[in-house]
Amino acid sequence: MPNRPIEEVLEANRSAFDEILDLAEQDLGHGRRRSAAARLQSAARFAWYNHPGSFRDTRLERLLAAASDSDVVVPRSARSLDGHVLHVASQVYPMGGHTKLISRWILNDSSRVNSLVLTGQQGLPVPAELLDAVRNSGGEVIDIGRTSSDLCARARALRQLALSGPRAIVLHIHPYDVLPSLAFARLSTPVILLNHADHVFGVGFDVADIVADIRPAGQRLSIAARGVQATQSAIVPVPLALPAHSPTHEVRTRLGIPQSATVLLSMASAYKYASRAGAHFTDVHRRVLLANPDVHLIIAGPSSEGPWARLASETGGRVHALGIVLDIEAIYEAADIYLDSFPFASLTSLLDAALRGIPVLALTGHIPHTVLSSDDLALVGYPFQFPATDAYISELEALVERPDYRRSQGDFVRSNVTRDHVAPMWDRWIDHLLMMSDEQRSPEASTSPDSHPYDTQLEWLTEELVRFQMASGLAGPAWEAQLRDAPYLPLTARLALLRRTPRGARRSALKFMLPDALRTRTKGLHAVT
Repeated sequence: MPNRPIEEVLEANRSAFDEILDLAEQDLGHGRRRSAAARLQSAARFAWYNHPGSFRDTRLERLLAAASDSDVVVPRSARSLDGHVLHVASQVYPMGGHTKLISRWILNDSSRVNSLVLTGQQGLPVPAELLDAVRNSGGEVIDIGRTSSDLCARARALRQLALSGPRAIVLHIHPYDVLPSLAFARLSTPVILLNHADHVFGVGFDVADIVADIRPAGQRLSIAARGVQATQSAIVPVPLALPAHSPTHEVRTRLGIPQSATVLLSMASAYKYASRAGAHFTDVHRRVLLANPDVHLIIAGPSSEGPWARLASETGGRVHALGIVLDIEAIYEAADIYLDSFPFASLTSLLDAALRGIPVLALTGHIPHTVLSSDDLALVGYPFQFPATDAYISELEALVERPDYRRSQGDFVRSNVTRDHVAPMWDRWIDHLLMMSDEQRSPEASTSPDSHPYDTQLEWLTEELVRFQMASGLAGPAWEAQLRDAPYLPLTARLALLRRTPRGARRSALKFMLPDALRTRTKGLHAVT
């Protein structure tokens, strides 16, 4: 219920999180390590979308250490990964910035061999671009989800790979993935956690020698709220690829947009535009659209319904909500100005626009340059974020009315983003990161700042994150999180969980009763082209 007090929601989230940890602790007390590991992953999964008031949890990490058997000697893998950079991901997808980040990292890192381990792909197709990047690097893609449905056994397989000679391990894991914590305790190979989901609760910090954040705001939060030492912290901006510029009028023609029109573009998953207390994205931009009959708005992600359909009707069809779009390059080619999603930002889409010389603009509605906005190293000092609606609209109108200003702003952001995000200049971030990993900086030798400006914003950030998760529909009950990890439980525990599932949801819950490894082996590792 969106109107519940934030304090009440946080208390309920924390209580549900602790109850799952209690179940895991009971399992450990009875020697049921497999069940305990699955429940600990459920706790992390629940906390990912139902913020428990912290961004990392020491009790969860203590229980993961107890569930781990990393002190057991495992044989060296038959695979030789000597000198490889071993990337570890939970799942990869045909769409989305997370998978592209891994692909571009490997493509850019042409001087090293890169291999990839998938911990829970569940038979989903692996993008051909990613497979090709790994294989062209001289590495291989390894799906350990085929080995066992027991997370502890899967962790042993992961540790075996870690002991097969890689020079460094890079974690691109989802915030709930506990396998690295189970596998990498007391590991001599340096472990780097790429903190790509810096705005939510996560795991893996307990085994990371270095935490690499993708932006300054994430780094500040890691130091202030995740206990990361300053000397173990690095920044690695999201790697991007220069677009193949091929100006086309196809999108404008298809949508009935005149070539002389000024086109505003925003691109993000539909949930990032979810309305909460305050104005919807459409409410903010209605004034500009009604005052400028030659301005069109293209939205990629949300479908043409609800507020999008209403504004399209009000403006005579000048709002084009396209739903999920596969050919995003053509969409960018149609744009004159890029607008960040609101209330939740979409950093990768904004950077892709800037890389194409499109001026970018963001209404934060709150404190700028946080993990809830499109903060980025390349945009430090560039005035594109506006907490106040009036100032944001004023800047947007200036960009609409002054083509020369539009071009100059676009040229500026393209230059900065190219410098920090595109190879060969981007490669310096990886060189520095791997140099840090070779040095193996220890916590004992580290010092952390006595205080940081971000400390004073944690209460505000927590409240904003909870509001967003509730408004977007991402938040869900604890039983749903536990069901998703049912495939890792023994049969009796799976059936017990099914019996505790609300009666109306049991039919749909049956798909989680199949052991994970069986489902993965049935579908197999294949590429999507």
